[in-house]
Amino acid sequence: MSMAGFRIPIYVSRPVDPSETGVKQAHRQGLHAAHGMVEDGWYESNFFDVIRLSNVVEHLPKPKEAFGEIRRISNLKVSFT
Repeated sequence: MSMAGFRIPIYVSRPVDPSETGVKQAHRQGLHAAHGMVEDGWYESNFFDVIRLSNVVEHLPKPKEAFGEIRRISNLKVSFT
């Protein structure tokens, strides 16, 4: 999208949460959250330009599989906080 020659980035959030409560909360906020784990294969390869994980790494039951899937679906940048 552009406006007066400026490019305006459009951000779309697609959260995946193992908690049904977390998914319901995301839905109430207008987000299209999926119930499950990232390694369940929800997205096409290179689907995301940016992936952000916040306070989740230590909770991943299968971190090697999760990081492999994150690498597959990321196009540009992954951020861990």
